[in-house]
Amino acid sequence: MRIGIPILKDIKKHKLILDTHVLIWVMKGNSMIKEHFRKNLQIALHDDRALVSTLSFWEIGMLVQKNRISLDMDPMEWTNQVLETEGLQTCDLTPEIAINSTRLCGVVHGDPVDRMLIASAQEENATLVDRFKSYSI
Repeated sequence: MRIGIPILKDIKKHKLILDTHVLIWVMKGNSMIKEHFRKNLQIALHDDRALVSTLSFWEIGMLVQKNRISLDMDPMEWTNQVLETEGLQTCDLTPEIAINSTRLCGVVHGDPVDRMLIASAQEENATLVDRFKSYSI
């Protein structure tokens, strides 16, 4: 499955929150990411509308620790490189996000980090770009 940009009327007006795996694929230059999405992500970065949750860095550390992914460097060093990406903003976990992640309507992924990423997108009035689908909030 290749990752494309969510279907939005005017992408230039939307904030994007990258799912943990999408962040990894973007940083590694993975071919799973479509060129159209790369271009739109560059525009979002230029306009300070690209976000990554601090929870994604925790999840990456856990995935490395459990040998589910490998990085070319220590996760902290990798995180510092990601944070140097011009235009990339962090979205911190707040009490509102934590509580709202427990109140999501409908059928939502059971993974707590995914739920908090969705709640973060709601809090930020953003679109979560996930490896399976995009949640336009």
